[in-house]
Amino acid sequence: MSSSGWAPAAATRRRFLQGSALALGFVAAGGARIVATPAEARARGLPLTVLDEAEAAALEVVVEALVPGARQAGIAHFVDQQLGAAAEDNLLMLKYLGFDPAGHAGFYREALSNIERFSRAHFDSPAAGLAPERAERLVAAMAGDDIPDWTGAPASLCHFALRADGVDVVYGTAAGMTALGMPAITHIEAPSPW
Repeated sequence: MSSSGWAPAAATRRRFLQGSALALGFVAAGGARIVATPAEARARGLPLTVLDEAEAAALEVVVEALVPGARQAGIAHFVDQQLGAAAEDNLLMLKYLGFDPAGHAGFYREALSNIERFSRAHFDSPAAGLAPERAERLVAAMAGDDIPDWTGAPASLCHFALRADGVDVVYGTAAGMTALGMPAITHIEAPSPW
């Protein structure tokens, strides 16, 4: 605290996301690290390092049903980058729910495996190929823990975590706050608009 009695706001997940515009480090072809937002990483087709293409495609469809705009905002690249980040740098909701970051990839993979199995059994389609109305039915079933043979963490917890991560990517930036009609007053300003 300064002599004036003012103390800078603690760096919280929300303040970091708002101030940083979610600029993260991604690995480009050839192994060079670049700084890009998840949306830029998606648009540039930067390679995934943890998720495979099928997992990323399913993740995009499901989170898009939960938070419209998540696909274009780069949800798959955001989650992929966070799964490979150091524990202290991880921004996924699971961290804040007390899950050990070392187990995050397993959590996502098991959730996506359950989603894929349900999609094929009930819609005769891979999750990545679901039409929006079917994806919405799938996430509604997840929210109500109404998916038979779901394994691992409850489907409703997976729904919550995926939705929170989608909200972070779509609305957790100054631009996202502005899109909601809310003032984007950040306590930690990013050095550039990325």
